[in-house]
Amino acid sequence: MGDAASPSPSQKKHQASMLSLKTANLLLGAAIVTCAAFGAPTLAEWLLFPPGPFDPADVPPPPDYSSPASWAASPLHKETKDRAWWTPGSIGGPIPRNDTEFDVFWVHPTTYFMGRWNAAIDTFSSNLVTTITTAEHAGVFNGACRVFAPRYRQLSQGVQDRYSVPEQTEALDVAFADVWAAFRYFLEHTEGRPFFIGAYSQGTLHSMRLLQRWLPAAPANEGARLVAAFLIGNTVPEPDMEGVLPVCKSARQTHCYVSYNTVLRGDDAGSRHWRKKGPPTCVNPLTWSSDELHAESGRHLGAIPLVASVSYPVRWLSYPLIGYARFDGPDVGLLSAQCQDGILYVSDPASHPTAGHRYRFNPGTAMHSLDLHLFWLNLRANVHERAEAFRTRWEAPHDEESLA
Repeated sequence: MGDAASPSPSQKKHQASMLSLKTANLLLGAAIVTCAAFGAPTLAEWLLFPPGPFDPADVPPPPDYSSPASWAASPLHKETKDRAWWTPGSIGGPIPRNDTEFDVFWVHPTTYFMGRWNAAIDTFSSNLVTTITTAEHAGVFNGACRVFAPRYRQLSQGVQDRYSVPEQTEALDVAFADVWAAFRYFLEHTEGRPFFIGAYSQGTLHSMRLLQRWLPAAPANEGARLVAAFLIGNTVPEPDMEGVLPVCKSARQTHCYVSYNTVLRGDDAGSRHWRKKGPPTCVNPLTWSSDELHAESGRHLGAIPLVASVSYPVRWLSYPLIGYARFDGPDVGLLSAQCQDGILYVSDPASHPTAGHRYRFNPGTAMHSLDLHLFWLNLRANVHERAEAFRTRWEAPHDEESLA
């Protein structure tokens, strides 16, 4: 592969913002741990959880999607067009790719860990976390797509941890209203271009709802623009998508959806977490099939560890937490994978003899925080495959139904 291009001034500013992010969040995490360790649970409670039930009067104002401040990444605004430029250095390539014929509408995961039900889109800490997650998650698309990633009034992690789903309904509606408004803006400003929908964790929850609302009623020429949906890191029951979008059964199928939840083999608690929400869909990202055949590590094209996109000095300072500083490029052949009963079971990446130390930092449930990172290059290669398959079908004589 060729060497990565020298960073532009806007990319250097992006790197600086990510450095600030890691520093700010390490300090915040240290403060919360210190509070808990030294008998200050009240402060930790105040920081992490809402003080009471959902209050419509406390809902932040909605975003204005004509403003660059409402986008974590968007090629339509000079302030945000380079925000999703990152790739692991060893794979090179022209970055950013704002001249491609495909787009992706990316809905980010939970990045708000403070004490309101819904985040304001100008919240400093969540915006900085979103900058990192957009670089590393949406980066799987940036070799083939322009990246559109809206900020939205996401549901806080504290609400998800403390309140039942019925109690979350009004706050979820607030978040979805933003995602829907951003999607309508995206459709109106992408001039009939083909696109993917990509989402992770909380973003997958909103994207399922978006597809259920939009696709059955979309004009034929608008719905035909959808290449595929990647709905990662949450339970997507196949019956809930019936009549909306089928599960992808092969690597080059288009107008379908991919979903999986990664769990270490033998982690029964991790499996139950996803199954209690319904019967999950599992498409194995090593084979792009939903069968239950075991895929060996020889099919694994490359993983990246968490916070790989931040600068080396920040990783070096964070070494006691993340377990690595040097990262030269994706780790190949890291794991095997198999779908069983809707769960993607994997061998332990931390047991790899040379790269495993980079994957021991895994906060959260099961392998959830690594859902995209573990299959980064497989996902990236498949985006290219599905885009090429779509292009071939689109350029051939067709009617709208033949593209579905």
